[in-house]
Amino acid sequence: MAGRINHNYWRDPYCQNKKRLLISIVCIIGLIVQTGIAKGNNIRSAYNGRQLTFLERASCQKAIERVYWQNRIWPKENPQAKPSFEQMMSDESLRAKVEDSVRKSNALELYWTQPLTGKQLQAEMERMAKNTKQPKVLKQLWNALNNDPYLIAECLVRPVLADRFIRNWFAFDERFHGETKRKAEANMQHYGGMYSLESISGTYSEIVWIKTDSGAKAQQEEKIKRSDAGKIIGLSND
Repeated sequence: MAGRINHNYWRDPYCQNKKRLLISIVCIIGLIVQTGIAKGNNIRSAYNGRQLTFLERASCQKAIERVYWQNRIWPKENPQAKPSFEQMMSDESLRAKVEDSVRKSNALELYWTQPLTGKQLQAEMERMAKNTKQPKVLKQLWNALNNDPYLIAECLVRPVLADRFIRNWFAFDERFHGETKRKAEANMQHYGGMYSLESISGTYSEIVWIKTDSGAKAQQEEKIKRSDAGKIIGLSND
């Protein structure tokens, strides 16, 4: 499959791409990609007839990170001059970024049998072009990769998709969440509604927010009794 860049999408640059990451997912996915599930520094490319070495990927990643750093606003409140890119991004950090991306991409294929396809890379490339809120930065990123659709797909798009897809597949994988789900469902059936949550297995904590006048705070705290796990926070009008 041959990649292509449609520059007409620069006319419609404003749509935010939001990412919400869960700490628990990050931790366990980290274990997945760091173990023997996804070994090696090579990726089975979705584009035929061409494959990047690890050093080539690292070089492209360096060009990408340089663009990001150049466009990062340095706060006026900071009296120190903005550090150079070389001061902020070491070769070890670049290598770690590339290794993480490669392992996640390989894990999709080896662990979930869901390799990234050329069609997916192309669609994400077009989505980036159409929906970006920073078209100038995206254009700089493409220029840094010589406007080469293959380099853009493999070094800019693939890491984004690999990270997104591996989180999605992990989030609904019964191998990781099946037992926890069954325990939660069993607890809910046995104990019923929310007022029985203190009795279920696992850790229970409670926070009570109370809006009070400063003079009535003590009286409100006397009226509300909670377990040792509970916590009362008064919100004063003062």
